[in-house]
Amino acid sequence: MVKICSILFVLLLATPLFSQDFESVKDPPLFERLPGFTIYDYTLTDFGAYRFCDENGNNLIVEGQISYYYYECEGEIDPQKIVSKFGEAVKAEGGKIYGDDPNQKFMVYKSGDITTWIDLFAEDFYYTLNIIRKAEKLSKIEPGDLKKSIDEKGYAILYFNFDRAECVLKEECKPVIDMIAGTIKLYPGSQFELHSYTDNIGISDNNLRLSLSRAQAIAGKLAELGIDESLLSVKGFGEEDPLADNQTVEGRALNNRIVLIKK
Repeated sequence: MVKICSILFVLLLATPLFSQDFESVKDPPLFERLPGFTIYDYTLTDFGAYRFCDENGNNLIVEGQISYYYYECEGEIDPQKIVSKFGEAVKAEGGKIYGDDPNQKFMVYKSGDITTWIDLFAEDFYYTLNIIRKAEKLSKIEPGDLKKSIDEKGYAILYFNFDRAECVLKEECKPVIDMIAGTIKLYPGSQFELHSYTDNIGISDNNLRLSLSRAQAIAGKLAELGIDESLLSVKGFGEEDPLADNQTVEGRALNNRIVLIKK
């Protein structure tokens, strides 16, 4: 049986953005408001952490962009109508809905690189939504495409989906590492560089050190695969030169990147 999790809203290096003009606030995707409901409170936190609940009733800390919505109506409505409407919308996207409490449900669905977690609580005249969005980007580039990018542009952009503030390579990154090693070996004696970048969440100096550590972690794995360490140098640039808007989860995923450069 799924246990009911205690929910704790925790900010980590967060920048809250508050909307005072609630009439201009749009409903979140998949959660178009029910007739007669109005947004009475809304906050958007650029980055934070939320204590969520998994399907087994265990606490799960989810990090990402957090939005909070409070809807209210003048009359009364069966809370199950709210739960059913939104639950069906999530299921239609291939997502999951769970939780023992009939008035509180947890939902998860994925669209592209974005995973969305939802904590819904409904009563007979109001409901709340806590929505956490996180982008997880891992390169799916083919070896031939990697070589083509190196030959035509002199570099290739790669993604490793590191955890927040971490430089540990996950097992899912092994195919990307193998692909890089195989491609470098196609250029005997050539010099390469690994440039690492982060988003702007956190302290700039920490991000600079983190980016270098990530590049070093990748270089270490490449050395294990036979890449000559003298032919591969690493540099960390932190949050410099963003490719996209750091105010969005999609943009931050694009900015957390590794660039392989042939010298």
